[in-house]
Amino acid sequence: ELSDDAGYLIEKIKGLDTKYRQILIYRYYDDLSYEEIANLIEVNIGTVKSRLFKARELLKRSILRNGRGEDYFEI
Repeated sequence: ELSDDAGYLIEKIKGLDTKYRQILIYRYYDDLSYEEIANLIEVNIGTVKSRLFKARELLKRSILRNGRGEDYFEI
C-alpha cells in the first residue's frame, strides 16, 4: 500500500500534461537515460532535458500551490 505522500505525488504527476508525465515516468520510474528516452519518444536529447526541467517545475508549482511544499522542498 502506498504512503499518503506517495499517493499525493502520484496524483500530482497524473495531473501533468502527457509529454511531461511521460518524461518523469521514463526518467525516475523506468530509470532510463536521456539518450534512451530521446530514442524512445523520437526527440533529441535537448528536448528531453528541457521537458524534464519543465515537468519538475510544473510538479513543484502544483505541490507548492496546495500548501504541501514544505514536505518536499527546502523553502
